[in-house]
Amino acid sequence: MNKSQIKKLVLYSLIPVLVYFSYVAACRGLADVYHYKIKNYVSKWQKTGKGPDLELWNEIAGTVDSAISLSPNDSDLLLTAGWFYEWKPAESSSEQQKALETAMGYYRRSISLRPVWPLGWSELVHAKYKAGQFDAEFQDAFKNGIELGPWEPEILFGLSELGYAAYPHLTKENRLLFLESSRRAVQQKPKQLFEMAERYGYTSLYCYVARGNERAMRYCEKVISCKL
Repeated sequence: MNKSQIKKLVLYSLIPVLVYFSYVAACRGLADVYHYKIKNYVSKWQKTGKGPDLELWNEIAGTVDSAISLSPNDSDLLLTAGWFYEWKPAESSSEQQKALETAMGYYRRSISLRPVWPLGWSELVHAKYKAGQFDAEFQDAFKNGIELGPWEPEILFGLSELGYAAYPHLTKENRLLFLESSRRAVQQKPKQLFEMAERYGYTSLYCYVARGNERAMRYCEKVISCKL
């Protein structure tokens, strides 16, 4: 076999590889287009607080399925799919619970692909809170979210509010983690944290973590003066 024949053989052997990678790239590109569309819808619902009707939701659900079939290991896409299912219109509590379970399934898949990404853990614990599931998985997700994203604003303030909302259900360890996380949040936005604490009836906890912070303690002084 001469050199020319060897080169042709090598080139021919590379064709299936090139075809495969071209196919993968095309699938990923189409999945990204679908993902962009889904994310735009979800972002709009999150911003306005108004979700879709069932007809629109079902229409987009097909796009979600198509995107995931094209790119099943995209952790960001799986997270968006979880958000999407949390916005499913439900006519009964059982339907809502089923949608939340589906959303949690997507969050778990996303976490399995990116276990050190705090947003996945944060979204899982929020979904479990909505479902009223304060089990070991809830506690682990809360803990991991705080420990992996201690200074990320979306995680810090999201889990601070959840900490106040779910405080009676937190383990002793997670209560301590929450208080430390809340202290970091108070340093950045004391008014926002005070409003959270007031909303859930935990101004005393707020004042505990605000000690030594003059700007934050001003809100505590208002509470004390009102009680007097």
